[in-house]
Amino acid sequence: MALITRPPTGLVPPPVVLLEGETGSGRSWTAALLSASDRVGRTYWIELGDETTADQYGKIPGARYEIVVPDNRDKVWDYAALYRAARDFKEEAARAAAAREKPPVLVVDQSGAIWDMLSEWADNRARSTRANRAKLAENPNAEIEITSNFWNDATARWRKLMTQFLTTEGIVILLSRGEEVTAFKDGKPVSGKTTWKVAGQKSFTSAMPIWVRMTRDGNPKLIKLRAVENGVRPGVDPERGLPGFTLEKLIFERYGWEPTASGAREIVPMVAGSDAPLSDAAAVIELAIEAAESTAQLRQAYDKIGPALEDGQITEAEQRILFALINQRKPQMPDAPANGRPAEVAQAMDQHRRGVHREGAADENPHAPVHVRPHEDVNAVPGPQGEQAAAELDRAAA
Repeated sequence: MALITRPPTGLVPPPVVLLEGETGSGRSWTAALLSASDRVGRTYWIELGDETTADQYGKIPGARYEIVVPDNRDKVWDYAALYRAARDFKEEAARAAAAREKPPVLVVDQSGAIWDMLSEWADNRARSTRANRAKLAENPNAEIEITSNFWNDATARWRKLMTQFLTTEGIVILLSRGEEVTAFKDGKPVSGKTTWKVAGQKSFTSAMPIWVRMTRDGNPKLIKLRAVENGVRPGVDPERGLPGFTLEKLIFERYGWEPTASGAREIVPMVAGSDAPLSDAAAVIELAIEAAESTAQLRQAYDKIGPALEDGQITEAEQRILFALINQRKPQMPDAPANGRPAEVAQAMDQHRRGVHREGAADENPHAPVHVRPHEDVNAVPGPQGEQAAAELDRAAA
């Protein structure tokens, strides 16, 4: 059988720029100046962590960006809200490209806070395992190891979000902190040796097609530019200073991006076995299910499944996956009923009855998200899945 092939397009993909540097080096100011360019459309600004310059920098002459507000009830940035914002920007960029409008811009200030949030999520999950809960009950200050399975899940979420940024048809500017830190070897500091560290997941910089470093006492440096013309050859070209640097010059002149002769990057998903990636709409509902902290929030996620199926945003297979995930998450809710008793009491009695506290009992993580994929037997969940999920959620919320 012959290989299926296609010729390369030769198109310059939309720019995704990592703009990192020391505190006070002007990252946010530089990003705000891009919004004043007459070569870009609407600019959207997501402010994360302790960055609080977005409102103030709105007074920069010519700046015309809009601050994105979380779309959840509590108005907080959690992973689900960030993913939805990235997806919505991607849809807006596609619309603008189809209408041949000026490209929109998304600024994330600062991106390292995303990894901080995911690291906290991994830590919370590690602390919630049965063995670690017992360890903390004995010593609240005990050191808890975050094992690789939790880090792998955090990394998967990071990559999923980065994929949204990398496959948009608009301009994405990711701001992050960078600083010189003590070098470590085998977990120990190396005396007299330092290295530069960029806040974020460890593969952050390698995935970025354009990478600029800013300092307080010199011109910005172009660390990486993935381009056929005017690119930077790693290990060959030195770090280049950029006097008079602006993002507008970098994107439209040095990088040579022409919005009307461009196409979004195509990242072909790599899946294990027969797994198939969820659609964007199903992924958003999946995140809502995983983030739910009560049966009422699970019910809200459930109520989105039917309309999404009717609108053609998800498939029937995805509907079954989401129903199965809801059924698996129900017992994990603090207010979930269990044989007519509060869930926590029922769980404690059940643990005592089964003798799970004996030495050497297997470790479990009742709060970890459960990832159900198409190759798993979702039909093994008592059914009809949808009716069962709705009925039990209604009883729990009553």
